[in-house]
Amino acid sequence: MKRRRYLSICVGAVFALACFASSIPSAHAENKVEPIAIHYPDGYNTKLDNQGDYRIENGRFMLWAGYVARILPFAVASKGVYYLNNVQTLQIDTIDLDAPGERRKGFTIAIGEKKFTDYVRNQTIAISQPAELINGRVYVPLRTIAEAYGSVVQYTKSSNGTTISIQSSNK
Repeated sequence: MKRRRYLSICVGAVFALACFASSIPSAHAENKVEPIAIHYPDGYNTKLDNQGDYRIENGRFMLWAGYVARILPFAVASKGVYYLNNVQTLQIDTIDLDAPGERRKGFTIAIGEKKFTDYVRNQTIAISQPAELINGRVYVPLRTIAEAYGSVVQYTKSSNGTTISIQSSNK
């Protein structure tokens, strides 16, 4: 009789723990990101579905710098997107058309600054949200940079996720 009662208590405890554990969201569920599709002006499409591809900061869409090259109005050099740790600056290099095979500075943005410098057009452009460095990745405000180069950005939300269409108005 004692054995049966002990077994009933153990089974009840295991059941209660299982119910409690299933009500706690798993770490995997918390890291799930909403898929976002980006349609670039050049016709290229990409899908952002990794935790580090983008962030929403103060209601602004911050894009990992690796995806920004396609909205710039110049050809980005191979492996031309990198972070300069000593000066905390993202630099994107362009192909130097005056010296084939060479590259030069095309675009820089310092972490925390609300402006970026375009060396191709020789201008500094103010932006609404500063670049951020988080876990070794630089994030920049997509809409502000795209609009600085004359593109129109549209967001469309559906049950399948969000689509961002970037259209160049410089056609």
